Parts: sequence; structure tokens; C-alpha cells
Amino acid sequence: MAADCDIIQLKAGALTPTDVFGARAKTLADLIAADFNTTDAWAISVDRVRSIARSVFPPDWPFADRLKGGELFSLRSSPVMRAWGGPETLLNIGMTAAVRDKLAKTLGLEAANALYCRFVQDYAVQVMRLDEEEFEEVLASVTDDTPDHAKMLAASLEYYESEMDEPFPQDPIEQLQNAARSMASAWTGTSARILREAKGADQDAGLGLIAQQMVLGLGRGESGAGVGQFVSPATGAV
Repeated sequence: MAADCDIIQLKAGALTPTDVFGARAKTLADLIAADFNTTDAWAISVDRVRSIARSVFPPDWPFADRLKGGELFSLRSSPVMRAWGGPETLLNIGMTAAVRDKLAKTLGLEAANALYCRFVQDYAVQVMRLDEEEFEEVLASVTDDTPDHAKMLAASLEYYESEMDEPFPQDPIEQLQNAARSMASAWTGTSARILREAKGADQDAGLGLIAQQMVLGLGRGESGAGVGQFVSPATGAV
């Protein structure tokens, strides 16, 4: 596949073969083609993900300007076969101190601090592989009956810096690339390969990724978040 088309925006008419971009990307493209209201998303090909696992990143991310402009993105796995599973989704990539300050103007400082604190912990545990239990203990040490997310955020950032010997990254592209590399590496790990092979997958089974703009289920007025299911769990009917 040519380098200029190994990351494509998912939109009506986009060609998203499952063996190239994975099953989840194909499903999302089908929803877009059916005129479902979805946020903007980009599919990252299996070949590109294999390069990312070797720390070979694309020279340009097509949504980089939006990420740098303060928009938040999720990063999800898109295995060629959904039954093979995949690394855990990472939400709110792009969350920085500057974005927190911006969100505080509309959500309030407490909600913005809570969002930032949650991302610091998720990034530390899922991407940088810090110990989750130790992180929880750090948060518990500054938490009373009523959580103070300003204190929790400060403790999270301090713990991250002490463990990593560097401050929490404030460059959203650095966050994205580290997250993508972590997910790509997790896919090629021994345990993941054994689990996939038990489900009938080949050793070289492919993983794509999806980067998708987030819409926060927070804010004034009517606001919320949820999950839509299009198949009956009882009968399997669509």
C-alpha cells in the first residue's frame, strides 16, 4: 500500500477492505455510509501499525492540526477479525494543561481537572505501563470522602514524573504516537499471540487502528454519554 493512503479518513465512499484496515474500521465506514451521525475518524492500516510497532511513524498525521488545536481523540483497535480482540481503547488523547484550562471555561474547573486526571492515569497505565495499583494508592492518599480533583491531578502528575523521570507529555502528537506504538507492541506480545492463535488466528494476524474525534458527554444543559447496540443479545436479530 502506498504511504499516502495507509491512513484514510472514514467517510461515504471510502474503500476500507477488512484485510487492510480491520473489521472495526469497515463497520464504522458502513455506519457512515448509512448516514449515521458519527464524529470524524481515520483508519490506520495494518501495514502502518506494523511500522509503528518499530517506532516508524508517519511523517504527517492527516488530523494533526485538529489534535494540536485542542480537539480530543480516542484510539481504538481494529483487528482484521473482531473475535481476535485487541488492545484497550485509549480516550481523550490530546488532553494537556492548556486544553484543561480551555475546557474549564465551559465545563468548570472541577470537571476539567477530573477529565485531565483520568487521562493522566489511563495514559500512565495503558501506554507507559506504570503499575495501576500503585497509581490508585497515590490517588487514595489525597482523596477524602469528597474527591478533590485538583489535588488528585497534582498527585497524578507528580507520580508520573517521579516514575518516568520526565514531566507528563504536553505535546498531543507525542501522546498519540506513544499510544499507537504501545497498542501495536501489545498486539505483537507473546500472550496476545497465544490468545489469538487459540481462536484460530495466524501468527501474523493484522491489527489496524482507528483515531476518532471525541465528543464529551459533559457540559451544561442536555448532555450525556452512552452505548448503542444494534444486535439483540437475546435473539441475535439486527
